[in-house]
Amino acid sequence: MLDNKTLIEAIKLLRPYVRYNTDEMLSKVVRNSTSFNSDLVGELTPVEVALLALVIETQEAQSKIEFSKVVSVQRGESSGSKSPKWTMDTADGTRFWVFENAQPDRNTISKFDDAGWGSLLRSIPMNKTWTFNTTPIGVQLEKDVTTGYDRPILVAKRPEAAVQDPDPKAKPAPSTTDAQEKALKRARDMFEKLIVIDTETGGLKPSDGICSIGLYSDALGISFYSLINPQKPISPEATAIHGISNEMVKDAPTIKQVWYKIVGMLSPHVDDKGEIVLTAYNSSFDESMIRYALQDDPDALTNISFQCAMKEVTSPYFGDWMPSKNEYKFVTLKNACAKLGIEFDGEAHNALSDSIMTYRLVEQLSNKYLNELVAF
Repeated sequence: MLDNKTLIEAIKLLRPYVRYNTDEMLSKVVRNSTSFNSDLVGELTPVEVALLALVIETQEAQSKIEFSKVVSVQRGESSGSKSPKWTMDTADGTRFWVFENAQPDRNTISKFDDAGWGSLLRSIPMNKTWTFNTTPIGVQLEKDVTTGYDRPILVAKRPEAAVQDPDPKAKPAPSTTDAQEKALKRARDMFEKLIVIDTETGGLKPSDGICSIGLYSDALGISFYSLINPQKPISPEATAIHGISNEMVKDAPTIKQVWYKIVGMLSPHVDDKGEIVLTAYNSSFDESMIRYALQDDPDALTNISFQCAMKEVTSPYFGDWMPSKNEYKFVTLKNACAKLGIEFDGEAHNALSDSIMTYRLVEQLSNKYLNELVAF
């Protein structure tokens, strides 16, 4: 019998690679493996046999990885789900598809994340092609029986030599010191009359609607939260992220009903230009959702402007420059707080909790500006 230590090690090894029905995998390994002794089956329990079969298949799959040179990558969208898709061509003529999909069995970008290639792929603009210099990577392919595409199931660790061709239009990365100083100064300016807004939505598209909204300003004594009836179904994927169900919002007010309450609450806090300035952590998302939801009311956003804590403060402060996009890599709110040692109160993807954490984050970087820069 396999001892407990062996089983535990087997389970640890198998978790990243379990892709098939256990019976199918056992049958496949018994028939095809060069290292599996089928005479041992009678001495093992069914669970032990399955684990052993998985271990052997994993080891054999790893041993079959061959290194190829990726010569180009085209980023686009898959036709059905509109999820990101990369088409990759290697020097030997192989073409395979990489999908970033909510369904675990279709999401192959995770394999590239594990190997250190995920961020490189994501930095390619949509519908653009990149040509690479030296990119020897190891990929084990599997035929998708539904589409007929080759899909990666194992990806080797990214070699240090793997670099993309420089984009002639790309700007050099700004000085880290200069970028951090500018980010801290921006945080200080932003904090002067900081009002943070956040939304949770029924999906990723503006047409999916808003299902909750939160505002927070400690200095101004503002703490507001409301569920919103998006007047359309909330997708199960969105509910899985923020926990807001269709049942919870069926009697909630609409965004238009809530918005004028918000405007009335904020009207005493206009800036020198007579505007209400709202800060969102990722304003390109929240602003687009709000503008779409209120598009039928031309007066709803009069004298209201938005600014972005992530693009203007945290991303340049942490300094991960993407030459292909001439901008800094996005940093999630939770990761930014963790990097600064800010304990995340409440639940992530709650509109009020996220507003509070964004406020604290900008406040801390504003104080850092005063303590570290102005003092000198």
